[in-house]
Amino acid sequence: MSDALSAPGAQTTAIRRELVSTRFGQVHVRLSGQSTSRAPIVLLHMNPMSAAMYDRLLPLFGRDRLAIAPDRLGFGFSDTSPRPLSMAEYALSSLDVLDHLGVQRFDIYGTHTGSVEAVELAGEHADRVRRVVLVSIPAYTPQELEERKYRLAGVPEPAEDGSHLQWHWRRRFLHRQAPHDLALFQWRLLQELLAGPNSWWPYKAVFDYPMAERLARLEQPVLVLAPHDDLWQQTVRVYSSGGLPSRARFVDLPHLGLDIAYFATDEVVTLVRDFLDR
Repeated sequence: MSDALSAPGAQTTAIRRELVSTRFGQVHVRLSGQSTSRAPIVLLHMNPMSAAMYDRLLPLFGRDRLAIAPDRLGFGFSDTSPRPLSMAEYALSSLDVLDHLGVQRFDIYGTHTGSVEAVELAGEHADRVRRVVLVSIPAYTPQELEERKYRLAGVPEPAEDGSHLQWHWRRRFLHRQAPHDLALFQWRLLQELLAGPNSWWPYKAVFDYPMAERLARLEQPVLVLAPHDDLWQQTVRVYSSGGLPSRARFVDLPHLGLDIAYFATDEVVTLVRDFLDR
């Protein structure tokens, strides 16, 4: 079923949607497939996107397992939480969704901010998380954190002439090479504007989270997909410094950048399915 945030060109007939009450508000969830002998896969999105970024992946994973993609609170069609949440609280909200769906043990796939939430779930709820897939690793140095916090402070207030919209639009071109897919840019812009003035809340949760330390402690098998996106420097630094857990596999993807779930769907599904099912 399609909606206003469905990814351009995605086949959404195999996707169904549900609203689930959690301790911090109602969460909108996209689902595909049914429960099988394979563990369900939970897909956690990046900021300021929604679970619609997985519209192309969900039906493919849903062919032989249950695939679940919640909109993080404050994004997509989910409620805005009553206050900024920590990463542990975002993870608890996702667990509320899974409890409602009757899912006990699952695999998890996170992108950017979703990678951080995936690590939190795998570390604090290891009895429920079987395997972990991370697309890029937001593990920052103190200097990088200061720079990124300053960048967030520069978000313009709404202007009468609409000039603030130009600021948001130009951000679509960062870290992307021409030729640009303008329909895709417009789709991403819509999601950022829908998140409203509190779209920075999960970024604060990421910046406050000891990602490198928590990642190194994971005991589950971990697959790191490393496209050369805006987190490539951080991702390869963790890898080259020996910061991955002992049961981790690192896959360098130099031919890919941002939006790999959209532009490299078949390649991503093949890599992830091979990792989860071996």
